[in-house]
Amino acid sequence: MLGAFVQLHLATIEDHSDLAAAIPGRVSPESLKTIREASRLTRLPLAIHAELTRALFELAGESRARGICRTTVLASFSQPFLDALVRGALEILGTDLARLARWAPKAWGVLFRGAGEMTWELCEGGGDLSVRGAPAELRDDAVYLMGLGAGYEALFDLAGISGELRVRASEEEIALELRWPSV
Repeated sequence: MLGAFVQLHLATIEDHSDLAAAIPGRVSPESLKTIREASRLTRLPLAIHAELTRALFELAGESRARGICRTTVLASFSQPFLDALVRGALEILGTDLARLARWAPKAWGVLFRGAGEMTWELCEGGGDLSVRGAPAELRDDAVYLMGLGAGYEALFDLAGISGELRVRASEEEIALELRWPSV
């Protein structure tokens, strides 16, 4: 996982004083040190981001944690590691979610290494982002998958529409099923 994203996630969590005070009791000192001292371009082990995400859900509860994950992803759109990609997608494709989501696999490639390959497929009422070849540590972590799904809900915000996202995981793939009303 790209160090800059994990650092942004930690900073977004720490923007909440109650969580900032509690995170050191839930995330190992080694993991916090690794996050804080990493170069923005360093690839951090997925396990560190998963540990941070699980701590967030334990401390904040599902609803609040999902909101924080979504806020982190929205904030990442203006960070140097995704800004050009997101601005380019918006300029070329506009805010049509069916078209914007085609670029989600490019963002996956920026953020994740060795975590599988993402594809986009349009379907009736929405579309599916599928990750094939994801490691078991990602596929089998239900809490981490909730955070991942909440983050991808930021696509609805980017497109200015409401919708629903459901995450399914199997040995073959992780599926992020995005559904929204036709406009």
